[in-house]
Amino acid sequence: MNYYSRKDIQEELFRISKNREVQIWINQIRGKRPEVINYLGDVNSLVRDGMTSLHISVERWKDPLQLKAGMSKKELDELRLGFDLLLDIDSKYLEYSKITAELLVDALKFHDVKDVFLKFSGNHGFHIAVPFEAFPETLMEKKINLLYPDVIKIIAFYLKEMIYPFLMERLLKLNSIEEIAKNIGKNKEDIMVRICNKCKGKGTLRYNYIHKCSHCGREERGLSNELISCPDCKHQIKTSREESYECSKCDNKEEDNFSKGDELDPFSAVDIDTILISSRHMFRAPYSINEKSGLVSIPIKDVKSFKLEDAKPENVKINIKFLDYNNVVKGSANQLLLQAYDWNIKRESVKVSDNKTYSIPTKEIKEELFPPCITKLVKGVTNDGRKRGVFILINFLIHMGWSIEKIESYLMEWNKKNYEPLKEGYIKAQVLWYKKQNSKILPANCDNLAYYKSIGICEPDNLCAKIKNPVNYAIRKSSFKGKR
Repeated sequence: MNYYSRKDIQEELFRISKNREVQIWINQIRGKRPEVINYLGDVNSLVRDGMTSLHISVERWKDPLQLKAGMSKKELDELRLGFDLLLDIDSKYLEYSKITAELLVDALKFHDVKDVFLKFSGNHGFHIAVPFEAFPETLMEKKINLLYPDVIKIIAFYLKEMIYPFLMERLLKLNSIEEIAKNIGKNKEDIMVRICNKCKGKGTLRYNYIHKCSHCGREERGLSNELISCPDCKHQIKTSREESYECSKCDNKEEDNFSKGDELDPFSAVDIDTILISSRHMFRAPYSINEKSGLVSIPIKDVKSFKLEDAKPENVKINIKFLDYNNVVKGSANQLLLQAYDWNIKRESVKVSDNKTYSIPTKEIKEELFPPCITKLVKGVTNDGRKRGVFILINFLIHMGWSIEKIESYLMEWNKKNYEPLKEGYIKAQVLWYKKQNSKILPANCDNLAYYKSIGICEPDNLCAKIKNPVNYAIRKSSFKGKR
């Protein structure tokens, strides 16, 4: 009561609740939904009602009070104004959450996102947010506010894969596998992962249940263990379980095509919650108390300097706003969104084509065989699209048989031709990230509107009509030349 009675606390809870559905908790008992805060005095009323914490929606609504259970997607879309990107990081060992938060913030800034907000969750983790205003209004001719929650899930999965090798490296630098398991209360074998030998993707453990009738001998297999009695004779079913692995990238399910579990899975030690990314998902409001720990979910500037002592109610100062909508750099998350969607398209296409890949030529393909779009791109970007250009060139040149060292040197020279050169550190960071990836992916397909046409480099010739990707063009032209 003393803490929530502070006017500065009430003002922040009121500010962050605008256009959001809210829910109060009273000693971990959840209040009714939907609820709203329209006036500063409403916060004081909730405090008098015994509020111990306030939770707010990720989505922003025209009228939250119109929300109700069982609404269709169309109904929700019509009511939704927008949403913020929220990444929920949690681990039983706070230091692992800190490392993950640091890497995610770096990854967002790597994509040139300007408005990144960070707060302590109040217990074992952190929340990272990017305001809705930082994203473009449309994506592939669809309004962005209609793409929730898919757009957030894609970005979250993309960032998880991006930081995976760096997180594993940082955790193992801090502790041994045995120490990591002990710190999070798991067995060593529970934090190891099997890697797909086909595409180097992560193997996901699946349980297959074998149901056998003790009377008639009928046997069924499936993913569910809920079968209790035999469908034929109604006698008791005996259920056994067998383990199998499925690749998260290429859907490989062949037992012999996985490693033997000798690599740390960093996300077994710390989780970036993607399961709860759903419509009407809520999170603890900034400056709200966590009932379990008694600590406050305070916004912070730097995870490295964060101390639990700062989150005690008596020590809390209102000096940072979480999701401050003033002066948001509009569109700064465009690059993040485009690269995440492009990554997802490639990931899905790999699954559909049964992991079909292009073999890397043993001999370098020369620039004279490049398609018109790449030929124009290598002359320099004259307007917007430099970072997309880096992404295109790295993935294209790898498939031309160029070494990553040569590509880095080539990009440094190419960068000087741009209307405004990128920082060299950005290019080096992109190359470093690429080196740490387990698989090689194609550049965006020709019909991806966010790339070649958007940058202004799509100038097709006769051969372009027969191919779907710039790599196809160069390989086909190289093949023609070799047959002469």
